[in-house]
Amino acid sequence: MTNDLLRALLFDMDGTLVNTEELKRKAHERTLKGQGARRLLELNDYAEVMGRPFSEVSRELMEKAGTNLAPHDYRHIWNIHYAKLVDEFAAAHEGALRLFKMIRERRLKIAIVSSSTRIEMERVLRKTGLAPWAVNLVSGDDVTAVKPSPEPYVKAMKLTFTDRDSALALEDTDAGCESALAAGLSVIGVRHELNARHRLQGTRHILSVHEMANPELFLSRLLEP
Repeated sequence: MTNDLLRALLFDMDGTLVNTEELKRKAHERTLKGQGARRLLELNDYAEVMGRPFSEVSRELMEKAGTNLAPHDYRHIWNIHYAKLVDEFAAAHEGALRLFKMIRERRLKIAIVSSSTRIEMERVLRKTGLAPWAVNLVSGDDVTAVKPSPEPYVKAMKLTFTDRDSALALEDTDAGCESALAAGLSVIGVRHELNARHRLQGTRHILSVHEMANPELFLSRLLEP
């Protein structure tokens, strides 16, 4: 795909644009601790399952922690912890707001594609200042199957009136890359501290989230063939 064909950039949210993967990890940690977990959640425990459907993540973390809770109850407790953490600590990565402004100045469309619920997405986007740029949202509530299913990115292309030849995805997890690639998209990987164990296979190239602090350079590298 050449830059002449590009019409939209489809961004994963958690970890790719904002610091909420760490907040999700902490919410899991607090949920498990409150249920008398026999083993404390370690950084790599969450890093390994990051990006997968919530039901899978919670089930695997409970197994590792030696505790058991009904899925509905786990989600309810986790939601409370996560909302508090978002309200206090959620932040866009340095340069993200400027990056979105530059993308719009180039008349490219933006979509944000996440497995989070719509309520979670809207809470995060309001807190981080990204809400004004988030016209096209695909949440876990908007699809029948979340990442790694291709459905979220297929829906994002429909929202932005693009196809696999005119859109580009940015992802930070193996599940997210699998989702975008299965939808036929070219993918740029975004590397950060929590996803060192993710191989981000099939990506066109990989950028560090810290490069976003220089949005001009980040966008230039993002658009490299």
